[in-house]
Amino acid sequence: MWLVIGAAAAAVVVAGAALAIWLPSLDGSRAGAGNRTPDSGSPASDATVAGAATVEAYLGALVDGDAESALELFPADDTRTSQVLLDNEVYAHATHPTGYTITDGTRDGSNARVSASVEVGGHAYPVTFELTRTSGDIDTVSGWEITSGPSATVEVGDIRAVSEINGVSVDLKGVAPGSKLPALPGTYVFAAPAATTVLTFGDDVTVRVGLDGQAAQSVSFEATFSEAGRQQATDAVRARVESCMISDQFKPRDCPVALAWADPGIYAVSKLTRSWSTTPDYAFVESASTPSGYAVRVTGGDLRIDYVWRYAEGDPWTSADDQITNIFNRYSTSGTLVPVSVDPTTGLVLDFSAF
Repeated sequence: MWLVIGAAAAAVVVAGAALAIWLPSLDGSRAGAGNRTPDSGSPASDATVAGAATVEAYLGALVDGDAESALELFPADDTRTSQVLLDNEVYAHATHPTGYTITDGTRDGSNARVSASVEVGGHAYPVTFELTRTSGDIDTVSGWEITSGPSATVEVGDIRAVSEINGVSVDLKGVAPGSKLPALPGTYVFAAPAATTVLTFGDDVTVRVGLDGQAAQSVSFEATFSEAGRQQATDAVRARVESCMISDQFKPRDCPVALAWADPGIYAVSKLTRSWSTTPDYAFVESASTPSGYAVRVTGGDLRIDYVWRYAEGDPWTSADDQITNIFNRYSTSGTLVPVSVDPTTGLVLDFSAF
């Protein structure tokens, strides 16, 4: 499997789909206990508001950073994708709601609607839940089941190399790019993958889930070559060229196109040597024409060919020379490209097919 290298170090892309959540997002502070009881001055302060106990238990779990208890009361919509953002430890280390107040409630037979105000980042925001009657005590948590309420997903690109979220170790190798991960209201910090000797992945990415009116964010880390990686690739191309320069063949084995010299055909040639009148230039470049987006470009180079020749055996050898100017531009005015990519196990991969 090749690791395709993108052009940006790290990316947070705003996706088109809006969050299906009414909770706004959060500031950078650690969540506290907050106000967890109904306002005694509100019309919904009566403890008999249908479904209030269930909603209070759910919001209380969010305030406590207890994802497991919250999900028991209102499970995630999609259980087919990774539940990593719903992990109890990951969510406990997120910045989450700090308090709530039940503000209103209505009942229609076996159905109920409960409204609340949720404190996030020093502000209060409205949220609404739909509930259905169960067989439990009507005034207890078990008496009602939440059927509709705040929910959200975070779309991810390639995060398979990420090993930490909110400082908690995670395994995301099985998360396919393009997945939408269910999430609870909070702030999630995706740690950038560790840089290697040739690659860097940019900075950590922070995603705030539940920011009122904001579209869902997409998290992706795209690898880019480090300066050391760029230099390593450039040096490898230069070394290939120099190894071909010592060949005494018309077509050097490792550069049969780039450094080829045509066989005259009408006379014998011997003692062929190559040298530079002007050395070529090497540059690590971004290139849309290569699969990885990167390449080493070789340009210029005035090649001198020295040799001896004779028409027939027994004739004396005669010294001669030839010149090929801008040899790395003779097939393309933009020079000769060597695409560069990275194999996760073997490191740098250079495509010398143009050579």
